[in-house]
Amino acid sequence: GSIRSVDRSGGWPQLTRLAAMVPMPKKPNHASAATPAKPGVEPKAAPRGSTSGANGVASASTAAVARPSSCAPSKGKESTASAEQDVSEAFTPLISQLPQGMADEILDYLKSQQAKRAKTAGSGDSGRHGDADEPMGDDEGRQGAGGDSPSMEATAVGETPLKIAASAQEAATVETSTPSKTPSSAGKRRGTAAEPAKQEELDKEKPGRVDMNRFFGFAQCSLKMEAQHFMGHEVALKDPLALELWPDFEKMATRNLGKNEKWVPMHTVLGVHEMYVVKHIHHAKVECWDAFRRFVVMFIFRAHCKRELFEIQLPFLQKEAFWEKPEAAFNRHSPMEKAIREFRAQGNALQTACFLIIPERLEADDNENIIINLLLRTQRLIGLAGALWPIVNDKKTSAEDKFNSIKENILQVRGLGETWVKMLTVVVDIAKPELKLLQDRCEVGVGASDPLRKILEGEGLLTPKEKKEPTGPRRVHSEGYEVFPNIKAGIIAVRKKTKQLLQVTKGMAGSLDRAHAIAEILCQAANEGKVIEELAKMKEKLFQDKSIEVKELGLDKQMEELLLADAAKGPKADHSNDPTPMTALVQLRDRLVACSTPSSSHFQDVLKEVEDKGRKYFKSLPLVAKQMRTATLGLSCATLQVQLCEFRQFENSIARAPQKRPASEIAED
Repeated sequence: GSIRSVDRSGGWPQLTRLAAMVPMPKKPNHASAATPAKPGVEPKAAPRGSTSGANGVASASTAAVARPSSCAPSKGKESTASAEQDVSEAFTPLISQLPQGMADEILDYLKSQQAKRAKTAGSGDSGRHGDADEPMGDDEGRQGAGGDSPSMEATAVGETPLKIAASAQEAATVETSTPSKTPSSAGKRRGTAAEPAKQEELDKEKPGRVDMNRFFGFAQCSLKMEAQHFMGHEVALKDPLALELWPDFEKMATRNLGKNEKWVPMHTVLGVHEMYVVKHIHHAKVECWDAFRRFVVMFIFRAHCKRELFEIQLPFLQKEAFWEKPEAAFNRHSPMEKAIREFRAQGNALQTACFLIIPERLEADDNENIIINLLLRTQRLIGLAGALWPIVNDKKTSAEDKFNSIKENILQVRGLGETWVKMLTVVVDIAKPELKLLQDRCEVGVGASDPLRKILEGEGLLTPKEKKEPTGPRRVHSEGYEVFPNIKAGIIAVRKKTKQLLQVTKGMAGSLDRAHAIAEILCQAANEGKVIEELAKMKEKLFQDKSIEVKELGLDKQMEELLLADAAKGPKADHSNDPTPMTALVQLRDRLVACSTPSSSHFQDVLKEVEDKGRKYFKSLPLVAKQMRTATLGLSCATLQVQLCEFRQFENSIARAPQKRPASEIAED
């Protein structure tokens, strides 16, 4: 832990940083440091999803330093007593785990450092105690004007969210708002602070929690890159944590720009495909396109998200004749199909690499199969756009009702699942920003579900899923069909790589060893070219064939042992009371924005600067300018989901990078 690894001969630099996080003694009824109250002016309620507010709950983490109080502490014995109480309350859970002699020594040191800060702040020598945006701490732990002193940031560049969160209790007392079990109704305020968490609740913290202060540092970097890349505007970061993260963030974001199409800015509308839709569809000067037709064209583009392919389709879409029967334009042997086929013949892909669409097997030839799938998918999306248009324009229904109707319609379309719900609702939200469709709800796509679930489990919003144990050694797939046993389930499957062709169950075969023998025969037949209809008839005959040679593999005994082992583990975790991932995301959003950390305050400043600049820069693209309202409306669930995934990717990239030793350590050598 942080304290256990302290080098006492070096002046205990880590303890100095910890001491800087101990709350300063405060006078009662003073104004919040984040939003000082003006005389005679009532503080405004924070907007839904806002990250600031007069009632914000203070928190600290290993990546942060404490924000100073906006008023000087009281002096004398009263100040000293208050300092001792603050230190004891903040670090007793950790110090109580250490040997008594060392615990007393550490506690005395922390008290002295905290008292020293109180004295310095009270005398006004630091000249910084009234600035709520500046980090404050002991001179040994603060970056000096000459740059010789070590930085106060306690988080090493190579630390992952898991490591950071696991050591949070060792570094500081973390206070967060207590989330509601269900999302607030539309009439309730979001983003307002709740009561501080009790110490006994903090002691139960689990590894894997979001380091909220670090997330806001990361978010500042995302905004800086956004302003730099899209607007040519340089944001001067003031947050020490954001400045520390910036070099690594810039490296990651730059790598994912351009043809990679993988970096998602803080404002999703600036994403590669979203921006293309706004420029070349919603704000394009095409005489025959009205609002409805632009809506449909948006769905046609989303069938593949391939800009080069859309340029081939565009001449057809710009003709009045196309709109007489738009779905028929994508029939087989149509001029549209011919243009797509020629585009494919040149070696071009028919869909973006940003999302995975596995085409249904309709033709033996792969190229033919991909083309037919694209034509059918486009026809389905055109029909879907027509069904959704009256829903999004219904002024009598709420945003929640609209979202649910849109989701239901999308899921009824063949081949469209949760990922399509998320993708299509995002583009509808951009096309119709006045609906605020994704402000307080957002579907969790398949690609984001696992990373996001880990975050929600770490926050205690979802019950952790039981890890699946491997049923055998990891195997290398061949190009043909293979036999895959699922022993615990009593199933022997015949698959090609990850796609299942058929399965043989223990119940139908009589034993698992016999099921394996039948599956091997069917697998060989499949590799010889027999189709599924022939294999199905063959399987029924094999069930009745008593002459099949069955090897004694012991699979039935293995199945029995696995089931007994499962029974010995006791009942599985109860997920019946878990909220849906979408509901848990709303709760996490409310928890995140209710906290008050040094970096969250800086985030608000950077956000306002970038959005003010963005509205002016993109005034010729009103749909882009209308998305620059997060500082007013608050953080939306759609933005949070995307940025949490980006944040996790960023932390993983740091964890994989070679660890660098701080310059101070090299100098000591």
